[in-house]
This record gives sequence, structure tokens and C-alpha cells, in this order.
Amino acid sequence: MPRRDNKPSWASAARTQQIIADLFVHPPVSQADLVHRLGVASVVDARKCLLDRMRSGKVESTDVELYGDLFHMLGLGGEAESLVGLVSDQQLDLRTRSCAMGILLSEDASFAPRLQEELSPDEMLQIIAQPLSDALIRIESDPAEGEGLASMLSAIPSDMIPMLFAELDRWRVGAGIPASVAYEALLRNELLTGLLPNIVETLLTQGDEDAVSLLESIRAEQKEKSQQRIVQGALLRLRTRLLDQPVGKSISATGYVSGCDTLGCFVVVARRNNPDQTTTLAVLCLHVSGEVRSGYVLTGQTDERARSLCEEVASESGTRFIEAPIAKLMPLIEGAAERTLMNGRSVPVEALTALRFLSRFASEPLVLPEATGKLTLTALRSLLSRPEFGDGWRFTQSELELASGTSDSLLRPRKTGKLSDSKAAKSTPKPATKKTTPTPELETKKATPQWQLLASALGQHKATKQRLAQMMRHMASYYIIAGELELSKLCLVAATDVERDFAKSRLTQLVAQQTVKWMTHMADGVLMQGLGDSGPTLIRADRLSWRQQLKSRFFAGVERPTAHDLLALDYADEALATIVATLSCAPSEEWPRFELQQQAAFELAVAFRDQLIRQRGPSLSRLLSQSSRLVEQTMKVSRSLASLLSSAVLTRLAGFASDVCAGCRVDCLGHVHSDVSKEFFSLEHPGSAWKK
Repeated sequence: MPRRDNKPSWASAARTQQIIADLFVHPPVSQADLVHRLGVASVVDARKCLLDRMRSGKVESTDVELYGDLFHMLGLGGEAESLVGLVSDQQLDLRTRSCAMGILLSEDASFAPRLQEELSPDEMLQIIAQPLSDALIRIESDPAEGEGLASMLSAIPSDMIPMLFAELDRWRVGAGIPASVAYEALLRNELLTGLLPNIVETLLTQGDEDAVSLLESIRAEQKEKSQQRIVQGALLRLRTRLLDQPVGKSISATGYVSGCDTLGCFVVVARRNNPDQTTTLAVLCLHVSGEVRSGYVLTGQTDERARSLCEEVASESGTRFIEAPIAKLMPLIEGAAERTLMNGRSVPVEALTALRFLSRFASEPLVLPEATGKLTLTALRSLLSRPEFGDGWRFTQSELELASGTSDSLLRPRKTGKLSDSKAAKSTPKPATKKTTPTPELETKKATPQWQLLASALGQHKATKQRLAQMMRHMASYYIIAGELELSKLCLVAATDVERDFAKSRLTQLVAQQTVKWMTHMADGVLMQGLGDSGPTLIRADRLSWRQQLKSRFFAGVERPTAHDLLALDYADEALATIVATLSCAPSEEWPRFELQQQAAFELAVAFRDQLIRQRGPSLSRLLSQSSRLVEQTMKVSRSLASLLSSAVLTRLAGFASDVCAGCRVDCLGHVHSDVSKEFFSLEHPGSAWKK
């Protein structure tokens, strides 16, 4: 039932407008979340605000469901005619008109005859097809959307389905989506068997190996003989055609590849321009060790989005992208995928859609030159000063921990100036009867530069040498793709130098010097960030998004949250930020996936909360050992990294409990079972000023 407008004096139009804006930036994770966040808004102002948004801006496909939920809660009020006007307005885009129609008919189906009078048959068909086409286009980025499309189509009267399918196929062709990707779920839906001949025709038109593979799998599942004959006939025609005229892979896409960041990661972006003037992007994050780290596909983008995306990634990673035909970048992608599987690692689920998208493109061999030429420090310094190397490579925090205390000596403050008289007197040696001189060994050790100590210590660890050499080999590929042969040769010579003698190589020297410089700044407090601080890259919007994700994943069924729940949410929020910040100091090949980071953050938060409630005070020593095991098992990381992460999180949570919880007006610890729905469903914690 629509909520009545008991508008309090403080629920102004401006406040309502801000509430609506926040709902679209950070959508509610549950019905309870929506009810509480919208509860203080004016119903009348909220309706007007929503209608203004629909009139003035294009409705995004991801917003349609939220518009429907909001109007279902608010009711139509006196705005039914305004919605009819939106549906009839030919100046508006189809999605906005379709959204308005969906809201109107879901709340009052009696408007259907009126809309049929207002719209021509073609307009009606296009408006009805719009949500179906949105689901169709999203299939390329999320294959699960295929089930949603099949469900929507099967709920439509059977006499309309052929016309809607024809409209859908027009959208598919315009968006550049292969029929084998778009219609797989439809072929497997028992309620849509009438569409089999239509879909088979689209697969015949596609006419490649992907179409053959899908038809073969469908033939094995078909029980109806007439449908088996249709599929079998199509397979015969396709195979015969492919024998006579093999269909090669497409090459009509542009690619972008970045240089290596300091952790050994690089990014590949593929851009496919579609017939309908939209662009589809595939993004993959890879590691030089041969691992697919993450990936995704973006559909319905503008042509400029590829460049702006590259600029954003380059700004974050401190590197630079170059543009090339996607075929030249495919060997990098294929090699990473193969080595990921060979190393016994699984490809992240979110990256599979990007790999599937990219598998349709042809690949050109990537041939590196011979490693010839002389390597000098001057040439190498000039190379590492280029924009694609960002602010310079350096060794990671985990590698420094392997350096047997070297990093501790580097961070130790240097003593300068003379000793005080009293200290000088105590430290003055007694006169010796025999003159002594320092041993040569002591003189050598004293004169050894700090970077050389670091390089020698790290030279004992094979993984560090491999990582640095692989990073430089990627840069050799980067420069070959860019058409800069001499720079590619220089990179290969540097990589060979590292592999031959890591501790004495010129590249190791420069990276070690850069690391020492960075550590000195750290010791001086120039770059010091407290463990768990959000850091410069974790902007406030990210924290709010993470908080909503935590609610959605771990609290979706909570309708009446108590202080017990709010404690877990706040601690999980802080724990996740701490994990992300701490991992930034570890080699990227050690980073667990984000969903595992979320899981570990939540479990640590619950353990800390329960300990705090039981003891009325944190006992970190009691939690530390079990928390380290929890992190190791949940995040699948090394024991040393698990220990570092659990220690950082518990220290952070103890500080949060002391600095924030102790002064928070909600007083969760004092009223564990009290209803805190208002605070829980707020976008921020009541003590959020502490974070700003």
C-alpha cells in the first residue's frame, strides 16, 4: 500500500531531492533499506522529483527497477496523467517511455486501453520491447541475463512473441552481439520452443564455429523429433558451408595495453564499435607472472569511453596506454590465460565474460627482437623516466620483509650532529697502548650503499628476480606493439641482465635506489599512511559503495537491524578498508579476489564484535592467532600475509572501538538489542565525521 504523506516540517523539498539522488547513486540493498531511507521524504515531493528526473535525463537500464520500486512504495497519487504524458512523448527516448508505461500499468492496469489509443502499433511494440532489449544487450557482460530475457519473453502472449523477437534481433544486430551469445538461454527454455526456427536462422547467418558448437549442444538436448530435424538440417548446411568457405575470426576491434605498474600488473582494453553507434568494451587486468587477475565487459558505451577509461586506469596505476589493433594484443591475453590454468589457478568468474568476448578476435604472432646492445645506467635511467613507468618501479613491502631486516635498517632514523658532553664522555674509549685499525671487512660493510644491501638480500629470492625480469619482458612487448624497436631491445637486455646476476644488474640497482628513496620518505612521514587508512586512492564514494555491498551480501535478510548488526557492519566496513590498504603493499600476485576480501572482513568483524561484547574490552592477543588462521583459510593467502592482515585489521578495529564507538551517540555496546534501523540503513555511520 502506498505510504501516506505525513510530511514533517524538516522534510523539505531539498532534503527529499537529496534522498532520491542518493538512492540512485547507492541503490537500496533490500526492501527494508528502501523503506527506511525513503521514510523521511515527502511523498508528493518524491513523486515530482522522480518525474523531473525522467523528463530531464535519459533513464539508464540499471535504474528502471528502482523507479518501479519507488513508485510502488509512493503510489501514483495525482501523477497518473503525467506518466501517460511521458509514455506518449515522442521526444523522449524509448527506455524512459517504457519505464513510465511499466510503472503505470503495474500500479493500474486499467490504463492499457488508453495507452493503445495514444500509441501507434509500432510505437507500442518498440516500447514493450525496450526492457527485453536491455536484458539482451546485458547478456554480453553478464550471461545470467539470458535467463531473465527468457523469463520475460515466456510471460508475453504467444501471438506477440514472433514480432517481439524480430524487434529484439534488430537490436542484437545493431549492438554487434553474436546470436550464439544472445540466444543460448532462449534455445534452452521449454516455453520458447516456438522460437527455435527463428533462432536457427540467425545462427545460420552467423555461420561460424561458435554457431556450430551451440547447435550441436542443443541437438543433444532436444527431445522433439521435428525440432531435432531443424537443428540437424542447420548443422549440415553450416558444416558444408564452412568446408567450402571457412569463416575466420573477426579483426574489427581496437585495443589498448598499458605498461607495467610497480606490482607487475597491466591492463588490456578492447573496443568494438557497433552498427548502432554504441561501443562495447572488454577490460582485463593481467599479471606478468601469467595470471588473469580480473575483467569485465561494458555494453552500450560511447566511443570516447574507451579513452576515458584508459586515462582513469593510467592515473590510478601510474602508467600509460598505447593503442593497437586487438590482434596484436591477443598473444598477451592468450598467454596469460594459458599460464593461469597451467599454474593450477582458476580464472576469476567475472573475467570469463571478457575472455569469451576477446576469443572472437583474430591473433597475430608477437615476435620479440634479439636481446642485443650495450646496457648502460644512463640509458636505463632514461627508459625508466618515461611516462609508462609512472613514478618508478620499486620492490614491494612483502619483498622488503624477505630482505632479512634490511628494510628495518633503512627506516631507522640516522643520527646527526655531535653527541652531548655527557654521552661523549661515556662513549670515549680509554687510551689504547696499541694502535688499532678497522678490518677491511668492516670498512667494506660500512661503505656498502643501502641499495646494494637491499639488492643482495633480495637476490636470494627467486620470485623477486622472476617478477622483475618478467616486468621488463612485458615492457619489451609493449614497445614492439608501439613500434619502438630499440626500446624493446633495451628492455630485453635489461631482463637478461637481471636473470644473469640479479644483485649486480643495473635494473636492480635503479629499482633498489628508487625503493630506498621511497622508504626514506616513508620514514620521514612524507608518504606515511596509517595502517588501514583509506589512502589517497580510496575516495569516499568507494567506501559508500563498499558499505552497500557489505549490506547486500551479509545483511540482505535483515529487516529490523539491531545494534548487534550495526556493530558488525561498521567493523566490516573498517576491516575491508584496512585489508585493501594493507594489500597495496603486497605483490599483486598475492592479492585475493575482492569477494574473499569482503568475506574475511565480515568474519573478522564478527569475531571482534563478539569478543568485545563478551569481555567489554578488546583482547587482541586472544584474537590474533585465530584471526590469522581465519584470514589464511578464507583469503587463500600465505601465512605471513595472513598474519600481517589480521594484525592490521584488529589494530584498526581496536582504534575504531576506542575512538568512535566510545563517543558515538548510538551506544551500540550499551544497547546491543535496540532497534537501530535508521542508523543501519543510513549511508554512513553516525560517527562518520571521524573518517573524513
